Amino acid sequence: MSSSFRAVKRRFSALCPVGFTPQLGRSHPVGGRRLSRAQTGEQLRPLEGLTVLDLTRVLAGPFATMILGDLGAEVIKVERPGAGDDTRAWGPPFVGAESAYFLSVNRNKKSICVDLKHPRGAGVIQELAGVCDVLVENYLPGKLHQMGLGYDQLIRVNPRLIYCSISGD
Repeated sequence: MSSSFRAVKRRFSALCPVGFTPQLGRSHPVGGRRLSRAQTGEQLRPLEGLTVLDLTRVLAGPFATMILGDLGAEVIKVERPGAGDDTRAWGPPFVGAESAYFLSVNRNKKSICVDLKHPRGAGVIQELAGVCDVLVENYLPGKLHQMGLGYDQLIRVNPRLIYCSISGD
């Protein structure tokens, strides 16, 4: 882990997990037999060590980043201040005040609220993009570019950034 990544992680240490993270217990061998991963509940985590910046909302984007989180990636979900993701209110069913759908597709993620329309908010995203491996977004084509957060702008901040755009077009 690079020192710049550790510094950004410390700065954003207040990121809170979204939804439920199942507590998986480890089973011990029974009768001297080794149990398979399926039997013990252990998960393969091939993307462990990968950091994903999630600028998605509603359906396809959150589902895609959910899979990355399930495979071990650290996913940082960015939401609008005040409202958050639209799916927080989808329901019923609800778990407490949260939509069950929202909790299911945003499991294994951390969450931060950032106003992308404010220059300081765009700066926060640029700083995070500078230390993340992957950015996934599903804004209207060209919208993030107008905010200074398009592929051409962020690749200057992090030349190794994998930039994924998901569009309903």
